[in-house]
Amino acid sequence: MIFFGTNTYGEVDKVPGLFHVTTKFFYLQFVPLIPMQSFLMFEEEEAADGPRGIKIPMSGKSVGVAYARTLGVLALLVCAPASLFQLYTFFSNADPVSILVPLGWLGGAILAASLLVLTYALARPTEERVIKLVRAAGIADQEAALLARFRSASSGPAAPTGGRPLGGMQGQKPGSTNPIH
Repeated sequence: MIFFGTNTYGEVDKVPGLFHVTTKFFYLQFVPLIPMQSFLMFEEEEAADGPRGIKIPMSGKSVGVAYARTLGVLALLVCAPASLFQLYTFFSNADPVSILVPLGWLGGAILAASLLVLTYALARPTEERVIKLVRAAGIADQEAALLARFRSASSGPAAPTGGRPLGGMQGQKPGSTNPIH
């Protein structure tokens, strides 16, 4: 069976309780192939018809993270079992030189796992990135309030939103800020 369609991948620049950036991809077998559009997704209570977001210019960071995470998972799925198989082969042959093959596969698995961890570490936004995202989304009039919430969220535990909309974003007309559903 072949699976294809569109889905979002590459969640980055997550500000707990506020928003994150993600990119819609065309996928084949759940592997993101072609980036189509990036979105700033708000983490307030979801609307009745799904999550809410605003189209933003294509995020290279989101696209790169989506590809890196996919590559990391695929490499881990190949390298980890291959290293185990090669270790089995090594112990059944008892050839001292053949230990290099499973060690190489194990090194590949470790690199793949490191790549995955690195993508999550690099996915955090800086204050400058938050400002850029707010301006790209066309909600610069809310910049001061959002920055205050970002600072409080990044200085300690995630600040609760209390179910409040982010500066009146909820219920805006579809043409005004290009919300998606």
